[in-house]
Amino acid sequence: MGEELAGIIFSMVRWLVLHLSDKSLAKIVRVVRRLAYAFSGDDNLNGVFKEVENIFKDGPPGTQIVRRMLREAYRPYAVAIVRGFLGV
Repeated sequence: MGEELAGIIFSMVRWLVLHLSDKSLAKIVRVVRRLAYAFSGDDNLNGVFKEVENIFKDGPPGTQIVRRMLREAYRPYAVAIVRGFLGV
């Protein structure tokens, strides 16, 4: 179950990052950051999402690097990272 969920999340995030504009992604990350903080109260997680939000607010070259990483990601490795992040 955990691997399937992680695979779906990775595919969804990859599609969003590869197909949406930087401005749209910054808005999505801001909403996700606020939701994650509201549910977890974790300042570290909030900080990580804030950094990702800033990457998309700032635009290239940071966003180009993120997009290249997702295009070239080895799927089983990326899914394992997502599983670890989710704790499943």
